[in-house]
Amino acid sequence: MEVEHSNCWTHLTDKTNLEIRLINQNFSNEAPLFNSYIIGKSNYLSDIKEFVKGIKHHESVNDVLKLEADENAFATNLSLIKKGSISNIIHKDDGIIMEHEIRDGIEAWSIIIDKENIPLLKEDIENNESSVLLKFRILEREKLFNILSSLTPNEALSLYLAVDKGFLDFPHKVSTKDLAEIMGVSSATFVTHLRKAIKKIALKNYHEIISYKE
Repeated sequence: MEVEHSNCWTHLTDKTNLEIRLINQNFSNEAPLFNSYIIGKSNYLSDIKEFVKGIKHHESVNDVLKLEADENAFATNLSLIKKGSISNIIHKDDGIIMEHEIRDGIEAWSIIIDKENIPLLKEDIENNESSVLLKFRILEREKLFNILSSLTPNEALSLYLAVDKGFLDFPHKVSTKDLAEIMGVSSATFVTHLRKAIKKIALKNYHEIISYKE
């Protein structure tokens, strides 16, 4: 789906050459804040400078916990305000975020969600202050499988369990020992599979944004 959210930090990419991707989130349903780890690039240094300047003072950003930037790219860990965010709506409606890309002020999301919750998700986004749902498309299962095609069966299973059982939430809702028992492997082996899965998806996003050309 594609969303325009004028009160969100993502709107800072409007009318720029910036391309940004979400790498990971630490999200807890109880806390008022959440963390987003993002990477971005632009062919113009001025875009990055203006973005870095603007994000430090944006109303949707609680704090910039870490920021590294050079002439063409940057990486940052943002502490974000949950209220009014699209991430909060997705989590509230039991969605799982697979990919998130921001370009030209537009947020593009690929998520997994039960069919029964789709009307609620669309309604919540449309009723959210300052957000406009521009496009919504349901992908076939084959498309979802293609997103995860680079993972081995054990890596895919470890990632699924980590998301489904709440290990990637903050704080963790389950331990690696519990998930390892479900897979029938040791905790160390489970962590190895999960780290490889997350690294592959992160590298896929990284290489796509670095190699992107208009």
